[in-house]
Amino acid sequence: MSSLVAFNEKAVRNYWRGEMTKQFSDVPHAEDEEALNFEGVEQLCKNLHINTSSGFLRERFQQADATKSKKLNFSEFQEFVKLMKRRGDVSEIYKKLASDNVRGITLEEFINFVDVVQGENVEKDRAKWESIFAKFARRSRSRDQPLQDGEAARMSEEALATFFTSVLNVPLETVPETFTLDRPMHEYFISSSHNTYLMGRQVAGESSVEAYISALIKGCRCVEIDCWDGKDGRPIVNHGHTMTRPILFSDVMYTIAKYAFVKSHFPLWISLEVHCNDAQQAAMAQIIKEACGDLLVTEPLDPSSQELPSPSQLMDRILIKVKKPRISDETPPKVNGRSRGNSFSSPRVYPAGLDNSSISSGSLLPPPTSNPSGSNIKQNIRRTGTDETTSSSSSDSEGNEDRPKDKPKTSKIVKVLGELGIYSAGVKFRGFDDPESKAYNHIFSFMESTFDRNSKTQIDRRAMTRHNMRYLMRVYPNGWRVASTNFDPLKYWRRSVQMVALNWQTHDLGMQMNDAMFAGGTDQSGYVLKPSELREIKMLPSVPEEAGADHVKRERKNVNFSIDIISAQQLMRPKGLPSNRSVDPYIEVEVYHADDKSKETKGVIGEGGLDASAKDGSSGLGAPHKRRTHIVQENGFNPVFNKKFNFALTTKFPELVFVRWTVRCSSDGHNYNDKTLPLATYTAKLSSLKQGYRTLPLYDTNGDQFLFSTLFCRVKIDPATSIYVNAESNESVGVLKSLGRTVFNRTPLSPKPSVDSNHQ
Repeated sequence: MSSLVAFNEKAVRNYWRGEMTKQFSDVPHAEDEEALNFEGVEQLCKNLHINTSSGFLRERFQQADATKSKKLNFSEFQEFVKLMKRRGDVSEIYKKLASDNVRGITLEEFINFVDVVQGENVEKDRAKWESIFAKFARRSRSRDQPLQDGEAARMSEEALATFFTSVLNVPLETVPETFTLDRPMHEYFISSSHNTYLMGRQVAGESSVEAYISALIKGCRCVEIDCWDGKDGRPIVNHGHTMTRPILFSDVMYTIAKYAFVKSHFPLWISLEVHCNDAQQAAMAQIIKEACGDLLVTEPLDPSSQELPSPSQLMDRILIKVKKPRISDETPPKVNGRSRGNSFSSPRVYPAGLDNSSISSGSLLPPPTSNPSGSNIKQNIRRTGTDETTSSSSSDSEGNEDRPKDKPKTSKIVKVLGELGIYSAGVKFRGFDDPESKAYNHIFSFMESTFDRNSKTQIDRRAMTRHNMRYLMRVYPNGWRVASTNFDPLKYWRRSVQMVALNWQTHDLGMQMNDAMFAGGTDQSGYVLKPSELREIKMLPSVPEEAGADHVKRERKNVNFSIDIISAQQLMRPKGLPSNRSVDPYIEVEVYHADDKSKETKGVIGEGGLDASAKDGSSGLGAPHKRRTHIVQENGFNPVFNKKFNFALTTKFPELVFVRWTVRCSSDGHNYNDKTLPLATYTAKLSSLKQGYRTLPLYDTNGDQFLFSTLFCRVKIDPATSIYVNAESNESVGVLKSLGRTVFNRTPLSPKPSVDSNHQ
């Protein structure tokens, strides 16, 4: 037994029989001799992880002890369980909902509730909700209380509480039975993993195929393989120059092929970071073909197309991410050390201008005569405590500050491996005007620090975003993150980066946001359609008349929502908490958004509870708005908070607003405690949250869901409204300049606009 919620009538009877067997063994006894004292009840509650005070338990015990014998017989024990299971928070909702509290909730009252309060589309499938009502109404009656002729079924308070905790009242949308993702691949955020093979730390962690299985069954759509020369000509997977234990490349590939589409049938990318010699590269290619078979994409779906296919066009297919192969007469550079990098490649790289309409389907330009490489560029990175130089397997995008423009482009990837790359080609970043940056199937890959270095100015950031509206980009954590920590993915999603690769073995804030991004509805496919403002460029400002025409205007969205923290259920004791200390919980709610922190706008404006945000009251990227409830003393079982928080913000990215609930425990029952690990967390994308009264699951610090610990909240989200704000003076100039460049084709800085379509 693990939960009082699961302690149904059958479980109660079985527990009672077990306890009586312990008491009497085989000794004959009368039924009225069977009883359980307070100590026995207290032990039951400990077994069920009910963390509350002895005073609370004794109060319920005395209420159930109708005979005042200081012991409970079986019927009194049943009453005790019923009293413990009763939720006062649900009672208040029930009283407001039912016109007759004694008889229960009618069908029409329930239908109106799920429509108006819960925000469900009842008209779309009323029969479904009638069936749900009938299911819970049946539970409201005992077997010896059948409906009388003409009597309508009703839902009891207990049944309503059961509905609130059921899978029929989850906080996020469920996955539709059928749907399509029909926009080009670059218009999606893709759930991506970095160092997938690691189970823990980068320096001395364990490499394992289990890490790939874990990532794939959680919905990851881009996994990474770090390949090195192994013994007997057999390539291995390892975190180079560290004490991590290697695994065979063949084991990894066959594992990936087996689990690739367990969670999602949308395409899987395999990112290869290659440090192998020519012979073992050839072995890698053979292993990939044998392991993936017909799942492997080995040629374009449409050789004449200058656009990436959609995820739906590549259902149940595997794509390889590897650098372009070297030209046959090219001498491979010497491998010296290790560096992270881009590995997307393809032998089919077609330099294309911004406007592809001038290129006919039958006259594609030939591939470039030379290939990019980062083989001789020093990387000022400390990966594992030693300085390392970039090998030819490193990122083609990493840095270009000191590199001569006429330096030959080289690659060490052999043809048989490189030709497995089809829908991406790793190229060294030399600016967005470089011809290679216009190839429809190229990809830039940046370490987070390199991305930041190339995004310092507003012009740089605008160019970065516009590039990513049309072409693929991958960003991964810095090498100094030896503990496998993660960055804030919002920083890169707001620049339209498709593959924001994270360390999935570390369930920190970054990974929690990533989980939230790809949770709920079609997002569970591992592909999320980017917001329209990150997919489309308006060639000329389109401003409603009421906004005025004196300035360049920017559209922003006003987002308003409220969260009622009502209660928590069956919270676990913190590890290391002394046995004589009670569980004294409180809840924090944080709002994260992708706009820059600004003292002028303050970011999120909140009210209710205690403000625990930055001292200056501002919020933005990397600085959430945070509010707290009061501390409930000595009750981790069913603490009631009843605290309403209101939030309002004006944002450029309404679909990149995230909410995180954190359960914490006071160290003394009076003071807040931010220094210890939280008891549990739950993170959600605001646009994915359902409205109304919802039971939220809770997760531990490893990302594992607690079986029975939950939060009960009410969520209300108002429709977003548009406002138009003046662009900053330098932004206005930049907009006009970039428009001029685009219109007159002086430099193709901007990708071609895309058009929305129904992607469901």
